[in-house]
Amino acid sequence: VAPLPASRGQSRPKSNTTQRLTPMATAISLLLQRPGLAAAHVLPEHLDPQTTEPGVALLKQLHGIAASNPKLTTAGLIERFRDTNDAGTLEKLASKDHLLEQEQFSPFFAETLVTLEDQALAQSINKLVARAAQEDLDEGSKSRLADLYRQRARLRHSREDD
Repeated sequence: VAPLPASRGQSRPKSNTTQRLTPMATAISLLLQRPGLAAAHVLPEHLDPQTTEPGVALLKQLHGIAASNPKLTTAGLIERFRDTNDAGTLEKLASKDHLLEQEQFSPFFAETLVTLEDQALAQSINKLVARAAQEDLDEGSKSRLADLYRQRARLRHSREDD
Protein backbone atom coordinates (compact mmCIF):
# COMPACT_ATOMS: atom_id res chain seq x y z
CA VAL A 1 0.00 0.00 0.00
CA ALA A 2 1.47 3.32 -1.01
CA PRO A 3 1.56 6.04 1.62
CA LEU A 4 -0.77 8.96 1.14
CA PRO A 5 0.87 12.02 -0.39
CA ALA A 6 2.09 14.55 2.11
CA SER A 7 0.05 17.70 2.52
CA ARG A 8 1.60 21.00 1.54
CA GLY A 9 4.12 22.11 4.08
CA GLN A 10 4.30 18.70 5.73
CA SER A 11 6.74 15.93 5.11
CA ARG A 12 5.95 12.26 5.39
CA PRO A 13 6.79 10.67 8.73
CA LYS A 14 10.22 9.10 8.80
CA SER A 15 9.23 6.44 11.33
CA ASN A 16 9.06 2.86 10.12
CA THR A 17 6.11 2.19 12.43
CA THR A 18 3.51 4.56 11.00
CA GLN A 19 2.80 3.09 7.58
CA ARG A 20 0.26 0.27 7.65
CA LEU A 21 1.24 -2.75 5.59
CA THR A 22 -0.97 -5.03 3.56
CA PRO A 23 -1.46 -8.51 5.04
CA MET A 24 0.94 -9.87 2.38
CA ALA A 25 3.64 -7.33 3.25
CA THR A 26 3.05 -7.99 6.96
CA ALA A 27 3.52 -11.74 6.47
CA ILE A 28 6.72 -11.17 4.51
CA SER A 29 7.99 -8.70 7.10
CA LEU A 30 7.30 -11.02 10.03
CA LEU A 31 8.89 -13.95 8.24
CA LEU A 32 11.99 -11.89 7.48
CA GLN A 33 12.27 -10.81 11.10
CA ARG A 34 11.62 -14.28 12.49
CA PRO A 35 12.59 -16.89 9.85
CA GLY A 36 11.85 -19.61 12.40
CA LEU A 37 8.14 -18.89 11.95
CA ALA A 38 8.33 -20.88 8.70
CA ALA A 39 8.93 -24.09 10.63
CA ALA A 40 5.93 -23.46 12.88
CA HIS A 41 3.40 -22.28 10.29
CA VAL A 42 2.40 -23.61 6.89
CA LEU A 43 1.26 -21.18 4.24
CA PRO A 44 -2.41 -21.19 3.23
CA GLU A 45 -3.05 -23.69 0.45
CA HIS A 46 -5.10 -21.23 -1.62
CA LEU A 47 -2.27 -18.75 -2.22
CA ASP A 48 -2.09 -18.73 -6.00
CA PRO A 49 1.19 -17.53 -7.55
CA GLN A 50 -0.77 -16.51 -10.66
CA THR A 51 -2.85 -14.09 -8.60
CA THR A 52 -2.76 -10.34 -9.06
CA GLU A 53 -1.83 -9.99 -5.37
CA PRO A 54 1.79 -8.81 -5.29
CA GLY A 55 4.14 -10.78 -3.08
CA VAL A 56 2.60 -14.26 -3.23
CA ALA A 57 5.53 -15.81 -5.09
CA LEU A 58 8.01 -13.95 -2.86
CA LEU A 59 6.26 -15.09 0.33
CA LYS A 60 6.28 -18.69 -0.90
CA GLN A 61 9.96 -18.44 -1.82
CA LEU A 62 10.93 -16.88 1.53
CA HIS A 63 8.88 -19.44 3.44
CA GLY A 64 10.46 -22.32 1.52
CA ILE A 65 14.00 -21.04 2.15
CA ALA A 66 13.34 -20.36 5.83
CA ALA A 67 11.56 -23.69 6.39
CA SER A 68 14.41 -25.65 4.84
CA ASN A 69 17.07 -23.72 6.80
CA PRO A 70 15.85 -23.61 10.41
CA LYS A 71 18.92 -21.75 11.73
CA LEU A 72 18.72 -19.02 9.09
CA THR A 73 18.88 -15.45 10.38
CA THR A 74 17.22 -12.33 9.03
CA ALA A 75 20.52 -11.21 7.50
CA GLY A 76 21.06 -14.62 5.92
CA LEU A 77 17.60 -14.60 4.41
CA ILE A 78 17.97 -11.08 3.00
CA GLU A 79 21.44 -11.91 1.67
CA ARG A 80 19.93 -14.55 -0.61
CA PHE A 81 18.07 -11.75 -2.40
CA ARG A 82 20.90 -9.19 -2.49
CA ASP A 83 21.17 -8.92 -6.28
CA THR A 84 17.44 -9.10 -7.01
CA ASN A 85 14.79 -6.47 -7.62
CA ASP A 86 13.26 -7.40 -4.25
CA ALA A 87 16.35 -6.60 -2.14
CA GLY A 88 15.39 -3.03 -1.22
CA THR A 89 11.82 -3.93 -0.39
CA LEU A 90 12.94 -6.87 1.75
CA GLU A 91 15.36 -4.67 3.69
CA LYS A 92 12.57 -2.16 4.41
CA LEU A 93 10.15 -4.90 5.45
CA ALA A 94 12.78 -6.51 7.66
CA SER A 95 13.22 -3.24 9.54
CA LYS A 96 9.48 -2.65 10.08
CA ASP A 97 8.65 -2.30 13.76
CA HIS A 98 5.43 -4.22 14.43
CA LEU A 99 5.39 -3.14 18.08
CA LEU A 100 5.21 -6.77 19.19
CA GLU A 101 6.75 -8.55 22.11
CA GLN A 102 8.72 -11.70 21.28
CA GLU A 103 5.86 -14.03 22.25
CA GLN A 104 3.38 -12.13 20.06
CA PHE A 105 5.14 -12.79 16.73
CA SER A 106 3.87 -16.33 16.21
CA PRO A 107 0.17 -15.64 16.97
CA PHE A 108 0.28 -12.44 14.89
CA PHE A 109 1.88 -14.31 11.98
CA ALA A 110 -0.76 -17.05 12.27
CA GLU A 111 -3.57 -14.46 12.19
CA THR A 112 -1.96 -12.76 9.20
CA LEU A 113 -1.87 -16.10 7.37
CA VAL A 114 -5.56 -16.62 8.14
CA THR A 115 -6.27 -13.18 6.64
CA LEU A 116 -4.29 -14.12 3.53
CA GLU A 117 -6.21 -17.38 3.25
CA ASP A 118 -9.52 -15.55 3.55
CA GLN A 119 -8.43 -13.12 0.83
CA ALA A 120 -7.27 -15.96 -1.43
CA LEU A 121 -10.56 -17.82 -0.98
CA ALA A 122 -12.50 -14.66 -1.76
CA GLN A 123 -10.45 -14.09 -4.91
CA SER A 124 -11.04 -17.68 -6.08
CA ILE A 125 -14.77 -17.31 -5.39
CA ASN A 126 -14.90 -14.00 -7.25
CA LYS A 127 -13.16 -15.52 -10.28
CA LEU A 128 -15.68 -18.35 -10.48
CA VAL A 129 -18.65 -16.02 -9.91
CA ALA A 130 -17.38 -13.70 -12.65
CA ARG A 131 -17.00 -16.68 -14.97
CA ALA A 132 -20.53 -17.83 -14.07
CA ALA A 133 -21.83 -14.41 -15.15
CA GLN A 134 -20.27 -14.98 -18.59
CA GLU A 135 -21.04 -18.66 -19.11
CA ASP A 136 -22.67 -21.66 -17.48
CA LEU A 137 -20.33 -23.39 -15.06
CA ASP A 138 -19.74 -27.10 -15.51
CA GLU A 139 -20.48 -29.42 -12.59
CA GLY A 140 -16.84 -29.46 -11.50
CA SER A 141 -16.72 -25.66 -11.31
CA LYS A 142 -20.03 -25.53 -9.45
CA SER A 143 -18.73 -28.08 -6.97
CA ARG A 144 -15.48 -26.13 -6.60
CA LEU A 145 -17.42 -22.91 -5.94
CA ALA A 146 -19.57 -24.59 -3.30
CA ASP A 147 -16.43 -26.03 -1.69
CA LEU A 148 -14.76 -22.61 -1.65
CA TYR A 149 -17.81 -21.08 0.04
CA ARG A 150 -17.76 -23.85 2.67
CA GLN A 151 -14.04 -23.38 3.29
CA ARG A 152 -14.47 -19.64 3.70
CA ALA A 153 -17.39 -20.13 6.09
CA ARG A 154 -15.32 -22.59 8.18
CA LEU A 155 -12.38 -20.20 8.22
CA ARG A 156 -14.53 -17.27 9.32
CA HIS A 157 -16.30 -19.40 11.92
CA SER A 158 -12.96 -20.53 13.36
CA ARG A 159 -11.89 -16.88 13.55
CA GLU A 160 -14.97 -16.02 15.56
CA ASP A 161 -14.19 -18.84 17.97
CA ASP A 162 -10.71 -17.49 18.70
